[in-house]
Amino acid sequence: KALEKIGFQPGVHLFGAPYDWRLPANVLIPQYHTQIQQLIENAVHGSGKRAVLIGHSFGCPTILYFLNLQTQAWRDAFIETYIPIAGPFSGAGKALRGVLSGEPGLTFAGKDVISTRMSADMLRGSAGLVSLFPNADMWPEDKVFVSSPTKNYTASMLGELM
Repeated sequence: KALEKIGFQPGVHLFGAPYDWRLPANVLIPQYHTQIQQLIENAVHGSGKRAVLIGHSFGCPTILYFLNLQTQAWRDAFIETYIPIAGPFSGAGKALRGVLSGEPGLTFAGKDVISTRMSADMLRGSAGLVSLFPNADMWPEDKVFVSSPTKNYTASMLGELM
């Protein structure tokens, strides 16, 4: 709404590009690539200005993955800049927690709609979350992400949990 207040119009200057966040970028992009590329090209041709891409959360590495598949000539022709907001480029501990133990249950009117166990089962089926596990190349070796009574696990040890 803030952008609309300063003159930007949906479908003219503002476009959304929803995607299935449950899929990892390398699976999503082959089917999504043509759609997002066409959206960007149409927007640029319609406005006469290169696109400013804004990503949020998991959309950030998804956009970066897409951009890295494009030629430099295409990026120069169609992209003005890319603005990632809260992108988990080094992974996210919350994704790991969700897959290992689930998120706290969803309640409505005091009744469980989705239990923590059910959320864990659903999240385990979301391959995109695995791509959000903490990246061992980006975190200190002594940063503990999972603690058990007998062992602490750092990003480089996550394979032992699976």
